[in-house]
Amino acid sequence: MAHQGTRVRRQFALAITDSPFENGDKEQAILGRIGAKVQQFHCTNELEVIDAARNAHVIMCDASPVTRNVIHSLSELVGVVEYGIGYDNIDVSAATENGVVVCNVPDFMTSEVADHAVALILALTRKLANGIGESSDLSAAWTERPLES
Repeated sequence: MAHQGTRVRRQFALAITDSPFENGDKEQAILGRIGAKVQQFHCTNELEVIDAARNAHVIMCDASPVTRNVIHSLSELVGVVEYGIGYDNIDVSAATENGVVVCNVPDFMTSEVADHAVALILALTRKLANGIGESSDLSAAWTERPLES
């Protein structure tokens, strides 16, 4: 029985409204240690985000819209975490006005992007892509020849 003046704390809830990852297993493994409830959704619009995050304390998102309307609709919300670098899907002004902390991951995928850029430079340098896209009939770029024994 709670004593007078004692606050009852609700279980911490995280809503992954969309993610670049297949599932929220890593988030669940980490936050499960504190007894958090982690749920994953595939939200593409405001109404889906509001419905998915109705009882969430924190939203983790990739591209789903966290608009002024979303922020005002979620009374428990204290934080929004953007999986990537860009956070143009989050209304930071509305979040700030409502005391909601917004975070991003400024080095998300930077190594992969650099690797890909270098691979493209090497492909161009070695002319690996020559002829691709020059003809609407891609089969014309291939010639058949007998296998040597």
